[in-house]
Amino acid sequence: MNVSFRDYKPGDEEAYVYIWNEASKTCSWYRKHGPATVNGIRKNIEKNRKDSTYRLIFAISEKRLVGFIEARMKDAETGEIFPYRPCVLPIYRQQSVDKALVETAFEHLRKCGARKVRFSIMGVAGDTTPYIDLYLSLGFQIWRKAQSMRRNFDNIPDCTIPLPLKLLTARQVGIDAFVYLFIECFQDSNDRDASQIAS
Repeated sequence: MNVSFRDYKPGDEEAYVYIWNEASKTCSWYRKHGPATVNGIRKNIEKNRKDSTYRLIFAISEKRLVGFIEARMKDAETGEIFPYRPCVLPIYRQQSVDKALVETAFEHLRKCGARKVRFSIMGVAGDTTPYIDLYLSLGFQIWRKAQSMRRNFDNIPDCTIPLPLKLLTARQVGIDAFVYLFIECFQDSNDRDASQIAS
């Protein structure tokens, strides 16, 4: 399959929303919060574009926008992919479009001076496992048990996963235990925004 890439252009919001909603329909976040809207996405893009390092990259196949990824610098050396995954229409997921989008985002971040990429993956296992596998295949390592992912561009060490990956919900362990787990995992973290933590 032939895939090319291009940056966001005004007017792409409808395609963004369509891809996001189609890619997210089976996610618990989507079931809880509902579909994205053009107005909401337009506001987010306008806000993000004030950051000179921000880039919204679309994947194109057969003259159709089939996926996207967003990337920016968090600080002078650290790049960020957000929300945490490439967003790809379901019928294109098995065709390596997601991997190609991540690699394109990496190239942008390298040009911005990134020496590492760091971000957090939050959600239920069924939603996050495919993306954890994708990032592990691209040389990321799990940094904390709460599924914070990082990758240094200079030197990529071997990845070992000390414990099975699983995020517990408050319903599974009770509110007190969940709050304790949450605090233990994130008390020393500077790697995420509040919007990435809660859902």
